[in-house]
Amino acid sequence: MNVLQLPVRVVNYVALGVVALGLTIGMGYSIEFLFFDEEYRTVFYALIPVRIFSSVLVYLLILLLCLKYEKEQEKNDEENNDRNPEHENSRNESENSRNETDKTSLIERIAVKSGSKIHVVPIAEVICLLADGDYVQVVTDKGKFLKEQTMKYFETQLPENQFIRVHRSCIVNVEAISRIELYEKQSQQLMLKNGDKIKLSQAGYKLLREKLRL
Repeated sequence: MNVLQLPVRVVNYVALGVVALGLTIGMGYSIEFLFFDEEYRTVFYALIPVRIFSSVLVYLLILLLCLKYEKEQEKNDEENNDRNPEHENSRNESENSRNETDKTSLIERIAVKSGSKIHVVPIAEVICLLADGDYVQVVTDKGKFLKEQTMKYFETQLPENQFIRVHRSCIVNVEAISRIELYEKQSQQLMLKNGDKIKLSQAGYKLLREKLRL
């Protein structure tokens, strides 16, 4: 049962109880008024509190039985769903499909142009990616190539455990990091294995520490 539905259900049950109580007392009073004399009606008036109390008890008993039955039905439905092979297979297929989508969405190589030639660079050979206007500069040991793409694209499409955005304009391959150095007073920079130096933003440094568990 949805927790958000509980207040609504309580109001409904209370309203139903009030209506049922009103009908019970009203019908009893009508019968007494139509078919019995004044003396009997006096006794009836005196018993009104007792009849109200007994009616409330009966209503609460019926309500509790209904709630218990409803709860058992919900429990049985949940158990049947868990035991249902089709339900389990459907859930597993959904999870597998989502995992496959996540895997296939990650790129394994980057196609770049150099003059009239097209080079296919495996991501393992990428040292870093640098923002360069409307392009991204793909830095490798074999050279630097321009790719008409955005930094955001590479940030989401490259494996996050291997590539980290250490600055707004730079994504680094953690395998290409040689060391982290202090830069000025409270800033850090990366020394890459190819000799390049990359300044770290505060957010980038924090993320790098988390990924490298420093």
